[in-house]
Amino acid sequence: MNNLKKSILSLMTIVTCICCLNAQLHIVADKFDATYEAGELMHFLVTSPTTGTANYTIRFDQRSPILVEGTIDLVAGRTTRIPFQEFEPSFVLCRVTQFGSSDVAAAAFSPYDIAPYEDEPADFDAFWDSMKAQLASIPMDTQITQYSNTNLSTTYQINMANIEGRRVYGYMTIPNGNGPFPATLVMPPFGSGPNHTKPENYVAEQTGMIVFSLSIHNALPDVGDNNAYQPNHYDQKEGNYYKYGLLGAVRAIDYIYSRPEFDGTNMMVMGVSQGGGLSISVAGLDQRIKVMINSISALCQHSGLRYGKTAGHPYFIFKSRTENGTPTHEANTVEATKYYDAMNFAKRFKGTSLTYMSYEDVTCPPGTVFAANNQLQNSKVIFHRREEGHDSPDYWLGRFDFIRAQFPTTQNAPVGTNTNTGYQIVASADMTTALNTPTTISATITNNTIPQSYPVYWEKVSGPGGVQFSNAEQVNTTTQFDTAGEYLLRITATDRDFPEGEAKWVSLVDYVKVVVE
Repeated sequence: MNNLKKSILSLMTIVTCICCLNAQLHIVADKFDATYEAGELMHFLVTSPTTGTANYTIRFDQRSPILVEGTIDLVAGRTTRIPFQEFEPSFVLCRVTQFGSSDVAAAAFSPYDIAPYEDEPADFDAFWDSMKAQLASIPMDTQITQYSNTNLSTTYQINMANIEGRRVYGYMTIPNGNGPFPATLVMPPFGSGPNHTKPENYVAEQTGMIVFSLSIHNALPDVGDNNAYQPNHYDQKEGNYYKYGLLGAVRAIDYIYSRPEFDGTNMMVMGVSQGGGLSISVAGLDQRIKVMINSISALCQHSGLRYGKTAGHPYFIFKSRTENGTPTHEANTVEATKYYDAMNFAKRFKGTSLTYMSYEDVTCPPGTVFAANNQLQNSKVIFHRREEGHDSPDYWLGRFDFIRAQFPTTQNAPVGTNTNTGYQIVASADMTTALNTPTTISATITNNTIPQSYPVYWEKVSGPGGVQFSNAEQVNTTTQFDTAGEYLLRITATDRDFPEGEAKWVSLVDYVKVVVE
């Protein structure tokens, strides 16, 4: 009997602990997707297991000024509403704190309209053309040694010459079997220790691709670089440390193109965090890239803090203020970092893309990721997570579906029998039409090759006049234009059909360019 009582008490203790864990301070936006039109009134909904006063702040990100702050009186088990409006396209974070416990929720306002705060430099292309020409003038001087192998692939450690006497280091894995193979370049997340950059034989074996895993530092990746991220004169366009990483990527692509195992056409780049921002940048820097995958990306919207708005990692303006503190240094930093902003590279990429973003990410804020993504004006898929921080759990397997869709030969990869091809959207080809003439536009939307009827919305992104849609919420519709000129139209489809409790959704976006004569 005593044992029975002990078992019951233990069970009650476990149940009580679970209830305590579940009954925590919680805040969430009052729409499932936490997305509103600029100027729309929304509410953050706050619940707590404890009655008492709580403090809250609303700001664009944790480094920007506070927009609103106040106190609310919470009653245990009841919902308290915090109203808020934001009139410019942006993301905000609301943090509530009560008795040492805190929670945060995000809200987006017209996120597809978030734009750069600064114009790009007039000599952006000329600068990078000169950097690539400098690299091309240096012999590749490739040093390659076999590093490891499995029964499915062989991995080599590679180093090559970079500019200014530096070297490019990384690992290249080639799947066993009959090529030629497509290839992908994997850009690294932030960090520099030993083995921070590792062989990606798992990816090569899952996809049947050549995989080059790149380090951006000047040391063997299994040793690490004690001088990583130095020198970094980010107030000078020639002095930014990421110059070496971007040119290193170009050199790695050069080398992949020299390999007989490569199919000579199908080249991709992908990465997470710092690697995500670098992937966007490489895709715009090197026109040989056909497909780009990025997740929770850094290196976007550097100048945001200058306007009291959100800015991306590595927070160059914040660093200028804390490390230097002079207006001249900050002004120079704003100008110089434009050459390393993924937004400016993104508009130059003409391929397809897959993006993962997390709305509560305080390391790489989603407003900065959207700013760059909005410059990608070709077929793209976006995975959204409402309550994830600097993480993207969908990326690690979901990217393989996208790769199989873009490069069909990867469906014959040496590992597994998964043939899912995930989400795809293909809109009408660019066209020319006459003024005030009904013009049909349409899109094909699939998931694993199966046609889908997700909710859609057509809208004008740019153009000199008005556009009338016969039905903007139909995938096949007609348009009329009242002014001659060039227009860019966008279709967005959304899949929200995920298991209850998963606060995520997928957007499929494509564009049609219409010239009206």
